Amino acid sequence: MKKIETSALIGLGALGILFGRKMPGVKVIADAERVARYSAQPVVCNGKECHFDYVTPEQGQPVDLVLVAVKATVLEGVGLPADNHKAFLESMAPAFKPDGMPSMRQDVLAKRPTEVEQFAGVVRRLAQKHGMPTPANDLFYEKIREIEANYNK
Repeated sequence: MKKIETSALIGLGALGILFGRKMPGVKVIADAERVARYSAQPVVCNGKECHFDYVTPEQGQPVDLVLVAVKATVLEGVGLPADNHKAFLESMAPAFKPDGMPSMRQDVLAKRPTEVEQFAGVVRRLAQKHGMPTPANDLFYEKIREIEANYNK
């Protein structure tokens, strides 16, 4: 298999930023308006600015790997505004405690069934229905199910 030397990313939501930060030299593909916005005001992850190299689709060059991390809620008739994530984070931020732990992690530590089916399971079924691959979601789903299966071992 050829070594991956060049990569591109489509989508700078939570997963796009998470993976993009770990991909040296990644080119983020976005329309001109987003390129201007992201260049003027970098995205932030865990309190740190993330600086990426941006290209429009017309400027893009062939790469060895393309990661697509975009929302497809419209496939189920759910049109979310582009800034939906901001409103969600602003409303939820006061509830997050720096020393807190996500409920799924608490469930795993207590060896209780998690809500993975209600989250990742639903994503898997809807993606399958629409013929969309969800490799990261599938990996998390399978790993959490594996952890749950080993509670009594």
